[in-house]
Amino acid sequence: MTAIGSINKLLTLILSVMGGRSLAMAGVSVQDLKTENMTEPLGFDVVKPHFSWVLNSTDRGQVQTAYRIVVSSSPEGSGDMWDTQKRDSSTSIEVTYGGATLQAKKRYWWKVMVWDKDGQASAWSPACWFEMGPLARSDWGGQWIGGGSGTAS
Repeated sequence: MTAIGSINKLLTLILSVMGGRSLAMAGVSVQDLKTENMTEPLGFDVVKPHFSWVLNSTDRGQVQTAYRIVVSSSPEGSGDMWDTQKRDSSTSIEVTYGGATLQAKKRYWWKVMVWDKDGQASAWSPACWFEMGPLARSDWGGQWIGGGSGTAS
């Protein structure tokens, strides 16, 4: 058997296992997650941040029909801060946070899944984070840096 014959046989086996679906129909995925148009921003002061993502698919004409975002106070991603549940919407830009009050100087993790034009859910995106900065005057702290008690020479 030639190498081409072996490849054809392997492709036929893969396609039969996939139920005739082409290799290009791998569904949709989510990538390029942004918070306030930044990747994993550190120390911002927007109390209701905006989330954005990019839909990725090898299918021609694929669209997002719904999304679900979870925001968590830990990397495990429990959604304890906000869980949109499934929202029928094609919006993937500037989705406004609507969960519990975010605390100053704390890191949060978020991830998103989407549904495609056929109603099929994607896998969860990889989790990314954002970290809140000081939000009120009382959140700032520090001491003056000085040269000690001596005089400058």
